[in-house]
Amino acid sequence: MLPKESLQTSKLVVQGGETFNAAKVQFSEDAKWMYLSCGSHVKILSYNSREVVHTLVHHTDDVTSILINPANKMQVYTTSLDGHLALWDTTDGALLRVIDFGVPLYKLAIRPKHSDPSVFLLIGAKDDTNLRVVGMPSSVLTERQPTIPPSDQIKESKKYLRLWRTSHDLTFNRDGSHMIAYSGKVLYVYDFVTDNNNRYISDLPIQCLSVHPTRNCIATGTSTGKIVLWYNYAERGTEVVKTTLHWHAHAVGDLCFTTDGTYLVSGGEEGVLVLWQLDTHKREFRPRLGSPITHLACSPGDKYFTVGLQSNVVQVVSGLDTEVEWTIGGLRRSHTQTVDQNGINTGLVICPRSMSIVTNSTPGFIQFYDPVKESVTQQLNVTDLNYVSRPDDTPLSLTTVDHTSFSPDGDWLATVESRDDGKTVPELRMKLWQYSSSQQRYTLNTCVEPPHDRPVTSITFQPRHHTNKTSNQIPLLVSTSLDSHFKTWVLLGEEVGVSWSCQAVGYYHGLESVGACFSEDGSLLAVNFKTCLTLWDPVNCELRKTLCNPFKSGDYRCMVFGHKSSSQYLVTASETHLQVWDLLSCSVLWCVKTRVCSMVSDPLSQLTAVFVPSGNDPPSTHLYLIDPSSPTPLAVHHSVCSGQVLGGVFLPPQSGGTSTLYFMDKAQVLYGLEEEGKEKSDDSRPLLGDNVPTSERAFWDIFGGSKLQNRGSTVHHKLNSTSKPSLSLLSAPSPRPPPRRPECAPWYLIL
Repeated sequence: MLPKESLQTSKLVVQGGETFNAAKVQFSEDAKWMYLSCGSHVKILSYNSREVVHTLVHHTDDVTSILINPANKMQVYTTSLDGHLALWDTTDGALLRVIDFGVPLYKLAIRPKHSDPSVFLLIGAKDDTNLRVVGMPSSVLTERQPTIPPSDQIKESKKYLRLWRTSHDLTFNRDGSHMIAYSGKVLYVYDFVTDNNNRYISDLPIQCLSVHPTRNCIATGTSTGKIVLWYNYAERGTEVVKTTLHWHAHAVGDLCFTTDGTYLVSGGEEGVLVLWQLDTHKREFRPRLGSPITHLACSPGDKYFTVGLQSNVVQVVSGLDTEVEWTIGGLRRSHTQTVDQNGINTGLVICPRSMSIVTNSTPGFIQFYDPVKESVTQQLNVTDLNYVSRPDDTPLSLTTVDHTSFSPDGDWLATVESRDDGKTVPELRMKLWQYSSSQQRYTLNTCVEPPHDRPVTSITFQPRHHTNKTSNQIPLLVSTSLDSHFKTWVLLGEEVGVSWSCQAVGYYHGLESVGACFSEDGSLLAVNFKTCLTLWDPVNCELRKTLCNPFKSGDYRCMVFGHKSSSQYLVTASETHLQVWDLLSCSVLWCVKTRVCSMVSDPLSQLTAVFVPSGNDPPSTHLYLIDPSSPTPLAVHHSVCSGQVLGGVFLPPQSGGTSTLYFMDKAQVLYGLEEEGKEKSDDSRPLLGDNVPTSERAFWDIFGGSKLQNRGSTVHHKLNSTSKPSLSLLSAPSPRPPPRRPECAPWYLIL
């Protein structure tokens, strides 16, 4: 294990889950380059090579808008909630200038070919629930050493509009004579010639808008799915004429006109891209995009559209046949149609075959995420259902994937899915998937419906015995349920036509079983029955020992076995205490009063990571790195993320070295703790197959990548901690030799 000093010297790295396309995508004039926001940075992508050419890293908060510099098309402006406006050179990704306005910036708009004020910013303030539109002279973007600081200039600038915080659209008409925005049911059209702010009232709340590139027409999307076209808004003395288009059943997510103004493109919760021919009102559809549409943009020349989805994915759709050409995105974001669900039920699991992190994706799917490449290598449709939107305002009860587990060799995958709408009979299925080398994916082998009478609380495969790693050990799976039973499942049949069947059923005094885990060598099974822990022989399903909670600390919530020299310890967390049991003496080794939200142990060392909520406002989570043999933490890292941790996992190294700890917070952002000074490896991990051909990239394979190219999107954050959290764990020798014990003696014989 690494020395204690090394564990306290680390950096927190965002490994995935940043919000893609929070700012509308921008394009170069020839449509060869795309500028895509990704959390606090911006990626420059090549449409032809499908590669990330540069990553623009400066901001410390989410990027809110991207704008091509009208004076130099090879430069872009970016604004962020950190109050900075940055100017970048897109040819080499160099940061040219930073302007600090001191307030959150939500939008930058530059008025074309007009006198000052020509720079308009949509800003926020801590003491104001609304946003304000301020106009400033163009010199604020060009002066190297302004006599008045920008933070003071913005306070003295004229305030044109006051908008709701949900209204982030700010734009101009084709000649820059009118500024257009919306707030609630009001459409604002500010006339710079007459200095008059025209207000047009919509029948329904406005969700988005787009301005026609050649006509005096504004398109607004409403909360009920209607699209309203406002004509003649720029003609003084003429009433505005409205036309309504309606196909969407729910709120319109976004709108955009094609560059020639012939078509209007719309999308929303239905996950369907709709192309409206403005003159005839005829529609064309691109259905089944898999997730609600949140952002739309059209490239110059209408070569392609970019479609931002709620699942944190951007799809590039051809402008000719509306086929999906390219999918951009890292970690998919799981979402549900209800606010009280976060969509992450499986936590984080390691796939032994690909060494990727497996977790929930869009409803009914699980994703295999490679944190080194920061990309999804595969998605598995567990429920075999497509995305459907709700027929009315009532959220649909979707089938969700609740649990996943892999066999030690990765040949088998177990999943549990469920659906309960409170009206019909609840659905509960456990599926066993076998890896197919020929198809390079997992295929369904066995479906058990239902595996239990009540919801399943956990599933886990038995690890291989240390002495039987090369033998044909029969795979064994354990499932626990609220029906007070746990079951063991084994593989039956010959090499061809194998299937899974229940071998044994266990219970303890009719108590609900809420979790199970195996010892390191797989010879001992611990089952959590809330008020007590039970130790079983997994092969014969025989009870060996019962561990009752000696403290009035509530029910046990989670437990993990230690590894290596701490393999005789069982780390448990109740509602109010963290306890460590010594299984050699069947007694509590030590106990600490604290509330734990998640725990995970490293299979390559005796280290265990314990996540503890801070209890402060705003909420955050602290990380304790412990050796179960001692109550003194090896390292304590404060406020590693905001909110609660949904799950964590140690990812073993590909070849030598130490494991890396990854965890995900409630916002579904994936973090990694890496050793200070450790360079990120460029070695690609294997895909799911043993012999998967790599993609053909002749230019890069022959000549290599550009030195200026920055393909990574890793962002480093400073932790709010006196002990700098660090972790790539653990390779150094243990400070003490592991205890001696006969390799052939199972745990249950010791007990």
